Amino acid sequence: MPETGDVMRGVDLADRPRSSGDTGDRPRAARASVPVAGRAVVADPVRPEPVRPDPLRRPAPEPTGRPDFRRANPFEMPDPRGYSQAAVVTGQLVVLAGQTGVDPDGRVVDGGLVSQFDRAAQNLLGALAAAGGSPEDLVSLTVHVTSIDEYQANARAIGHVWRGRAGGTVPALSLAEVRRFWDPEASVQLAAQALVAAR
Repeated sequence: MPETGDVMRGVDLADRPRSSGDTGDRPRAARASVPVAGRAVVADPVRPEPVRPDPLRRPAPEPTGRPDFRRANPFEMPDPRGYSQAAVVTGQLVVLAGQTGVDPDGRVVDGGLVSQFDRAAQNLLGALAAAGGSPEDLVSLTVHVTSIDEYQANARAIGHVWRGRAGGTVPALSLAEVRRFWDPEASVQLAAQALVAAR
């Protein structure tokens, strides 16, 4: 029968050779063990959990320097170009209706997708200004187009138009293709949300 001291240390006397002078009290290095049916089973060493990066630890740029408005771009997502993955805001929210490239008379402007995008952006920012906001207040932008292929082919020109209208504003962006708009000639529609300082 094993001695009590050996079992508590996780070693069965039957599992090691003994000399005539061995009393069972020989010092041994500490080992993690779990008693199982009167015997000791040596457990695997405990390994620390790997340290995982904080998905939001990338510095959030704040081009306006406003404490009530910050952007979050997690490391595990692709780097956004011309937009942000997420916007965190507090304050007075302004929801802007979808705007197409129509003139003051309600007619879709000529010139194709880029011209329509320019006019739609002008209409969108005009509605924002009427609500007391400016391009820097935009936190999200939704773009609907009738052709993703046409949008991709004109992406550089569209980006130039947007920067000319909104400067360096990079709101959270959503882009999707739809079958058509209310005006059959329309090829793009912009909708947005903005954070305007409470007055």
